[in-house]
Amino acid sequence: MSAVSRGSNGSNGTDGAHGEVGAAAFKRPGILAQLKEDRIGAAVPDGDYQTMLQLLETHIVHENAHDIDGILTTLTRDPMFVNEMLPFTISEKSWFTRKYWMGRQGAIEFYQAMFRDFADFHLDLLGYAVSPKGLVSYCNISGDVFAELLKLPKLGIDGIPFKMPLPTFFPFDSVERKFGGEQIYLCTSQAVKNLY
Repeated sequence: MSAVSRGSNGSNGTDGAHGEVGAAAFKRPGILAQLKEDRIGAAVPDGDYQTMLQLLETHIVHENAHDIDGILTTLTRDPMFVNEMLPFTISEKSWFTRKYWMGRQGAIEFYQAMFRDFADFHLDLLGYAVSPKGLVSYCNISGDVFAELLKLPKLGIDGIPFKMPLPTFFPFDSVERKFGGEQIYLCTSQAVKNLY
């Protein structure tokens, strides 16, 4: 296993192009320039590594803009979204349960529901790990969750502020050169297992 840690100045301590690509790719507004980066498992081909970082940047920029058409440009023709926050189903109406969304229409429904149920949804990227299988991002998500989604009594409150860390695995399709969807977890260790 090889790992590269990104320092606070954006350099990774190596003379390879990957540090420059990572530092340059994440200096846009809304995405942190100070990241930790790890390479896990077998060597990631340069082209795949750069493509995954560019896809991640594009994906986050469009998520923060609540731009579903833009998000879809980062996904394969038949993506799959899996919410693995809990390893069991509580209710089909709960976000915090195991759920699946299949295909482009499923991706659209996933994002429509998320942007509807979580007002002012925003991601701040804290770090990422990459392997030939894909990429795990570690973000803080924030916004307001609507009281009705939490099944709270009517208290005259439209939304309740929230902020929480969220690890997500993006499987990489090396043929289409896009992400094959998202797998969302509560625990980073569960997300990172997908990289091996």
